[in-house]
Amino acid sequence: MAQGPTPPFAARVLAVQALYQAHTRGEVEIRETISEFLGAALHDRLHAIGAKSCDQGLFTRVSQGAFTQSTQLDDMILGVLNQGWQLDRLDPVLHALLRAAAYELGQEDATAPQKLIAQYLQIAEGFFQGREPGLVNATLDALGRALHPQAFADGR
Repeated sequence: MAQGPTPPFAARVLAVQALYQAHTRGEVEIRETISEFLGAALHDRLHAIGAKSCDQGLFTRVSQGAFTQSTQLDDMILGVLNQGWQLDRLDPVLHALLRAAAYELGQEDATAPQKLIAQYLQIAEGFFQGREPGLVNATLDALGRALHPQAFADGR
């Protein structure tokens, strides 16, 4: 029997959705969106992605951190995108996903960056059918190698 998304995976999907929603609403802080996501509609949101639960602490940390550090994260993302790329060319969901992933990769205690990248790639594949997952993979791989060179040493 197939198991649904794990609580951390569900938290990451919801964080991408919350970041997207906050962006489209033009919010200057994300607290209200986080409360909304964790409120009465949480069960419906989890059901929509096939999850039974989510890691609410991880969801809150990633959503809040990626939102408040968006300028720094955008600089990190731009630093690894091909020259000439502009963030406003990115689909807003893709931009939210890259910010969430960059936030997590930027944490000093980020463990297993390859696994983290694989999870965000899987999330991208759930949202996009075209070339976007490839962009996510290349961008996050470059970020991961820059931020955690030891984790990528010797082909690990």
